[in-house]
This record gives sequence, structure tokens and C-alpha cells, in this order.
Amino acid sequence: LTQSVGSTTSTRKLCNPTDWVRDEVARDATMKQTVIWAVQIMAPVCPADIDENGIVDVADLLTVIDSWGVCNGCAADLNGDNAVNVTDLLTLIDAWGSCP
Repeated sequence: LTQSVGSTTSTRKLCNPTDWVRDEVARDATMKQTVIWAVQIMAPVCPADIDENGIVDVADLLTVIDSWGVCNGCAADLNGDNAVNVTDLLTLIDAWGSCP
């Protein structure tokens, strides 16, 4: 497809999606790869590093203490149980130091 607007010409290559649409196996494989790739990108390397500075340290500990109690979706809820408690504190202590 070539399109001209004034002195600018834009060329775009259009693909025929017919094969992809008809080939259910190829379509499903592509979709699964896309989902898997997205999950790999989103996976946190060091979830106890709340401030994401590469180190689990006093700043992260203070965030846990400050968020203590019921906490829906907050970063200090390291195990996702909607409460910051001893389990989150122990998780943070276990990860103490530099992140991998």
C-alpha cells in the first residue's frame, strides 16, 4: 500500500492474514507465546525489594512496618494475602541483601 500526502510518500506492506486465521494451530501457538513472553517480562526478580533499588534493606523494612495490618494490594504485602504481617516480615528478612 503506497499513500502520498503532499510531498510525503508512505509505503506499508500489508500481509494476508488468511493463512494465520485458517491455521488454528499456528494461531494458538502464536497466542500462547505472546502470553508466556508477557508473563516473563512481568515477573519480579526480587519481590521483597519494595522500593526497587536492587537491595532488600532498611527502607523496605520500614515500608513493611508502616503498612502493617490490613492492606489490599499494597507493595508491602509480599505474599498477597491482603495483610502485612509476620509472614511478610519473615519473607523480607529471608531476602535481605542484594537482589539477584
